[in-house]
Amino acid sequence: MNKRVPKYSLEGFNIKNYQGIKEIDIQNLPQASPWIFLTGENGFGKTSVLKALSAFIGKKKEMYLPQATKIAVDIKEYKGKNRSSLPKECVAYGPNRLSISDARSSNDPKLETNLSSLFENTPLLNIESYLPNWYKDQLLALNGIKSSDHLFEQTRNLFLKVMPNLVDMKIVSNNIKDEVVYIEENEPKINKELHQLASGNKSLVAFIGDLLIRLLQQNSTKDIRQLGGIVFIDEMDLHLHPIWQKKLPTLLSEIFPRIQFVASTHSPIPLLGAPEGSVFLKVNRSEEEGITVERLETLETEIKNLLPNTILSSPIFGFNEIFSVQHHKGEKVQTEDTYEDVLKRKKVKEKISKLNPEQEAELKEFLKKRRDEK
Repeated sequence: MNKRVPKYSLEGFNIKNYQGIKEIDIQNLPQASPWIFLTGENGFGKTSVLKALSAFIGKKKEMYLPQATKIAVDIKEYKGKNRSSLPKECVAYGPNRLSISDARSSNDPKLETNLSSLFENTPLLNIESYLPNWYKDQLLALNGIKSSDHLFEQTRNLFLKVMPNLVDMKIVSNNIKDEVVYIEENEPKINKELHQLASGNKSLVAFIGDLLIRLLQQNSTKDIRQLGGIVFIDEMDLHLHPIWQKKLPTLLSEIFPRIQFVASTHSPIPLLGAPEGSVFLKVNRSEEEGITVERLETLETEIKNLLPNTILSSPIFGFNEIFSVQHHKGEKVQTEDTYEDVLKRKKVKEKISKLNPEQEAELKEFLKKRRDEK
């Protein structure tokens, strides 16, 4: 078994009669793609596509989809050999990923399905309700078992990897209960509780914590790297700084190599972090055709050489007015690759402006010779 290949791979789908979808037919997606990204303007139907697919794959079609909706999917399960199969491991997330429940399991009526976050905007399962017990299990474990094999240590290492500035996560006991505390590099002596963390870190604890609990409940393994399934995420860029928007797709695929992620985004930055083999789907909408989806196959191969402004102006986003509203026609636009290059160019221009005519002539002659040599 290839541990780096998602357990399940969505390789095609057909959706009819759901919300604004008349018919969408996407086939022949590459095998074992780690990520499928959906882009498109607000209200164009990205969420509708995510809902239709997750309800069908997650076996909740009768609960969430009208009878008129018809769906067919092509999914391969990688388990020694390829065979068609609907996964039992399917989780979906809506844009609200800051609200956490006190519930210990998905048996809570508010959290009754692994899709409720996407469809009903319900709070997420609270990983902090599980960590103290996992920590006690680790302390009571028999000698000879590596701590890295235990769920608490695996989860701790997971959060250290994905959360910006986090240097440690501990269980602290007091007279009332055991609590999870977080230690950040800029405040190494301060134990922070979850509510004291920045929104980006809170959303990662909530989302990844809920995901971990639900996958552990659906899989027979306690090895996080072996957890398999398909995970849907709506607006994955929310609450995250651009640095972490770029890092997260790669990090999630490293941590959960057997999961395929299907995510919508309004930002070009996550696409810069798209692992090799990722798929880009553009969601469009018109009065005549309703919601449609097209695969941007050419851009999937070109993305490795594109900058954010190029991605924005490409068919992925179709953003044609990339200049600042403060830009005046006729002014020079900075086209350097980085802001550091802009500052270097500015310093060079300042030095040139201070040259006398003779020095300026010498410089022009030197530059001309250099160009001729090339």
